Amino acid sequence: MINADRCEPFSTYPRTYDLIHVSAIESLIKDPGSGKRRCNLVDLMVEIDRMLRPEGTVVIRDSPEVIDKVGRIAHAIRWTSTVHEKEPNSHGREKILVATKSFWKLPST
Repeated sequence: MINADRCEPFSTYPRTYDLIHVSAIESLIKDPGSGKRRCNLVDLMVEIDRMLRPEGTVVIRDSPEVIDKVGRIAHAIRWTSTVHEKEPNSHGREKILVATKSFWKLPST
């Protein structure tokens, strides 16, 4: 889990999770009053990766701009992801990223 006030990880040992759902991930990285950055999105995604069990799934809902950034990071940390367009009542203001963490395998020699 993330302590969003200080951008520090909580201890989850010895647990990992099969499913993590995040709604409005941008609210975890920006201060609501000033709009200034509190956390780095890459650090937050790596922390989610740490908590997620291999072959676990993460579902992230946010604006199209944020989901595009999250999608690039998801690819970099080797998640298999798909982006789903808006929900019927979101009027294009929301996208949903569904990603699965894969096992990292060494290339065969």
